[in-house]
Order: sequence, then C-alpha cells, then structure tokens
Amino acid sequence: MTNPSTVQARALVDGLLRSGIGEVVLAPGSRNGPLSIALAQAAGANRLRLHVRVDERSAAFLALGLAKRLAAPVAVVCTSGTAAAHFHAAAFEATEAGVPLLLITADRPPVLRGKGANQTINQRELFGVAVLKSLEAPIASNQLDAHWRGLIADAVAAAHGNATTMPGAVHINLPFAEPLVPGDGDSSWTNGLPPVAAPRHSAEVPRGNWSGIWPSGGATPKGVIITSDPSQAEDVGAFASQLGWPVLAEPGSGARLGICAITHYPACLANPELRPEVVVTLGRFALSRSVAAFVRNAGRHVAVGRAAVDPLATVAAQLPRLPDVSRLSPVDASWLAAWRAEDALAAARAPSAPAAMTAAALATMEPGDLVWYGPSSTIRYAEQVAPAFDDVMTSFINRGTNGIDGVVSSAIGAALAHQLRRPHAFALALLGDLTFLHDINGLLIEAQSPVPDMALVVLDSNGGRIFETLEQGAPEYHELFKRVYGTPHNRDLVTIARGFGARAHEVNDKSALTSALRSARNDGGINVIVVNLRG
Repeated sequence: MTNPSTVQARALVDGLLRSGIGEVVLAPGSRNGPLSIALAQAAGANRLRLHVRVDERSAAFLALGLAKRLAAPVAVVCTSGTAAAHFHAAAFEATEAGVPLLLITADRPPVLRGKGANQTINQRELFGVAVLKSLEAPIASNQLDAHWRGLIADAVAAAHGNATTMPGAVHINLPFAEPLVPGDGDSSWTNGLPPVAAPRHSAEVPRGNWSGIWPSGGATPKGVIITSDPSQAEDVGAFASQLGWPVLAEPGSGARLGICAITHYPACLANPELRPEVVVTLGRFALSRSVAAFVRNAGRHVAVGRAAVDPLATVAAQLPRLPDVSRLSPVDASWLAAWRAEDALAAARAPSAPAAMTAAALATMEPGDLVWYGPSSTIRYAEQVAPAFDDVMTSFINRGTNGIDGVVSSAIGAALAHQLRRPHAFALALLGDLTFLHDINGLLIEAQSPVPDMALVVLDSNGGRIFETLEQGAPEYHELFKRVYGTPHNRDLVTIARGFGARAHEVNDKSALTSALRSARNDGGINVIVVNLRG
C-alpha cells in the first residue's frame, strides 16, 4: 500500500496541474522527498517542466522570474528548516511587485515541533507580511488527498489577487511524516494526471475616472506619465498618445514605445519650462532624486495602481487603473514637442563610459528579444540611454524592493519563460559586478534542467559605485568609503563564471561587446560577458 505522504504528494501535483501550474522549481532535501519524487515523475511524463536548484534563494528567484514573464503563478518547493527561510527575500519581492508565486515548504509533523528535532523550526506563518496568505496542510493521511488538491486551488486564487489587491506570494506549509519515499515502485500513477489547465488570469481591474486626474474639468492639462509597471504598458501607450503627454518610462516598464517616450528624461527634468500641471505615476517611481524632485514640484500628483505608492506624501488622488480618455482632446502639440526637443539635446551629449557600454549592449537587441535590468547603478545607466523599442520588446526588473537579491536567477527564469513563447528569441541581462556575485549560485544549474539562450553582461567596476553618488561619497568619508560602501572584491569574474560552467570572457570596448553579444546569440546557452570598467 502506498504510504500517506506519497499519496498526498501525488494529490498535490494533481492540484498544481489542475490549477494551471506547469512550471515548478525544486530545491532538493529529505523532508520534501515525497513531493520531489512525485514532481520528477510528473516531469518525466511531460506533465510539467521541473527546474532543480541547490540554493533555495536562487530557486525562489528563478520561480519569480518565470512567474513575472508568464504573468501566472509558479511554484517553488523546498525542504524543512532554515531552507524555507531562504525564500523570504523572494516572497517580499513578489508581493511588493505584484507577482503571483507559490512558496511550498515541507515540514516535520506537528508532534516533532518544539522538540529539538533536526532541521525543524517554526514554519507556521513563517513569512509574515511578505505573503498574501499562509496555508497549513493537515498531516498526511490516505483520506486527505482531495483536501490537498483544494489547498492548491485556494493558494492560486489568493496569489492572483483581486480587483483591489495586487497578486503576490502565498505560503503553503506541508507536514510530511515518514516514510518519505513511495515504497511501491510505481510511476504509472502519472497516467491519471490531467494536462496543465488553462492559466487563470488576474481579476479585471476597473478603470479610474478622468475627474480623479483633473477634477476641475475644462481643457486637457499639460501632463506627464512616469511608469515602472509593465502590466500597464499598453494602457500607458494609448493614454499618452491620445492626450499628447510625454512618457518617462523606466527601463523594465515595457513602455518606452512610440513618439511619446522621452528616453533621456533624467537630463530633461531641470528645465522649468517642462514643469507639468499634473504628473501621473504607475508603480514605483523615482529611481533618482531628480525624478523625485520633479514629482514633488508638479502641480498635482495622481498615482495609478492597486497598491498605494506615495513615498513623497504628494498623491492627491489614487486610481486603480488609467481611465479611458479616447473622447478627450489632446493638449497643445507644443507640449510634447518641447519635451522631444529637450530629449534630442540630451541625446547629443556624450554618455559616461558605463552608460555607453549599456547603450551598445541594448543596440544589439532584436524584435522579440527580452531584456532584464539589474538594480543600483545599472538601471540608472539604462535610464539615461535605453532606446524606445518597438512593441514586441519585453523588459523587466525586480522593482518591488529594488534589492540585488536573486537577479541572476530572476533573469534566467524570465528568459526560460520568454523562450517558451518565442523559441528563437534571445535574452540579455544587464547587471553590476556585486549583483552578479550576490547570486552567483544562480549559475549552478542541474544537468537536466532547461537552460535559456542568453547573455549576462556584467558591468565590472570592482565594487559598489552607486554609493559614490550619495552622501556617503562625500570627501569626509573617503577613508571609510572603500571598506564599508565600495567593497571592492578584487575577483576575476570570468574565471568564476567559467567555474560555474558558463561561457565567459572579458571585453574592454563597445566593438568587442557588440561582437561578444553576436557570438552569444549564435552559440546559445548562458554566456557571461564581463565589461571591464575598473579604470
């Protein structure tokens, strides 16, 4: 007779498939053994795609990258104990960024909790406010398989959010009792598994009302849109085109499109003639202090989205979604023309060396490709030079918490999901050296797990340059700066990347970078290109 833990694990896999989960990331362990075996057997029967990673943090961010590109929940599974704690950063990022994610943690039975059992911590409500919901399964028995299937359905529904709540992470804690292997030698159970159900989409978010943006009525005001939210890129394009408003679209927003996109906007914001009557922000904003000052000085600030985003305490109105403005008249054409003229002047100025290399990398991208941006200095270089792509370019960034956690893994996950839909597409990840090293385990990929065709372009300045632009970079902190802010690592990133099995080499100029990216596209697999900016 099949043991209860195996029965429940198989029921859970069935529930995943019925709920539209076709991508699962697994971090190996003993306590999650029943589920690991069931998932591997289901993957062997081509019922789902399984990704195996030895580092739980990298595993969780890989799942997040997959979910972000698919706009659908992905599950990540780990064993009991502190392994589960490594999901915490990804849980926060998913919930803050509105990405549906299932965190499935195996656990000891309740009878062993608080008794000093190995690899046992209190996993109930482990992630606190980082998740939308926490679910605790009952201890496995042969009579509870339907309950475990339903548990997945409940979790998926919660992860999608609703008309007023963003999608996010949901935690499912599963106590498994020994024995932790099937014992029946049977893999034929997979014959009864359903195909992956059609993915369920997030609830329709009602459009806002134009009066929330401009309550006084009358002529259309001079406005500006600032966006970091890729889920509303289509709305932004239609809204801006109708009103004749410039769009300051962060890299990763997917909204750097058409004639309304102002691609060198950081250099335009100081012009007092471009001060808007109203600024509309979507998602998190203000990568730089100049953008924050621009929003603060606008006549009226309207935030759009299901989550309240008001870091400057300037929001006068909050709308769930941009309104339909198809019947409104556009603002005078001179407004957008003035922004475009200032943009052209900014584009003519020579960029810094890191920004120039960033521009060279982005210039190699083709329609249908994917770009993933790293945080910190890297996204700020891209903010200065990223072009206005056409409407089939896909771009992302972990903008929920703006951390450097898991960026390599997130980018790989997004690339894997993107190439499911566009098999011949290429993916580019732009990131700094510390960000690369912080998730170097993202390159530790088990042999049977799928690998995308992509290049990781690492801007290597031997430490954290972002702090040089902040108060910490002032001369009075010079003696302390290197050790506690700059943190030079003095490591050969090419050798490290090769040690993880990636193709890797160093470039020193734009021509070599372009050539290396061309080779990466032709070679396939994961390629690491280290741009030497150490000076």
